[in-house]
Amino acid sequence: MFGGRISYAVYLVHFVVLDVLLTVLWQDPAKHNVLGPGLALAAPFLVLGCFGLAAGLHRYVEEPGRRLVVRGLDRLLPVETVADDRTGRLDLRTLPPLPAARATVGPTT
Repeated sequence: MFGGRISYAVYLVHFVVLDVLLTVLWQDPAKHNVLGPGLALAAPFLVLGCFGLAAGLHRYVEEPGRRLVVRGLDRLLPVETVADDRTGRLDLRTLPPLPAARATVGPTT
């Protein structure tokens, strides 16, 4: 369950971590694009580093941002339609339905 919550953060972080690691390990032009033992041994730490950074990004950036958005919606919409009383979280099923769009063909008069 936790992996699902941080999956977007892992997606955002993994390339940066991989890029930094490869830049550091491939400083020598003779070793560029060569998979050596250093890179092979660094791979598990790369995965752990990605998950650690993603967990931090989720906890300290995504969650506060989500709470800020929900609080903003609480101010814009009536409280009974936005927050579930038990959890205080946004429940999209209780939002009022959007007005139906009218399909128009051709010019309107």
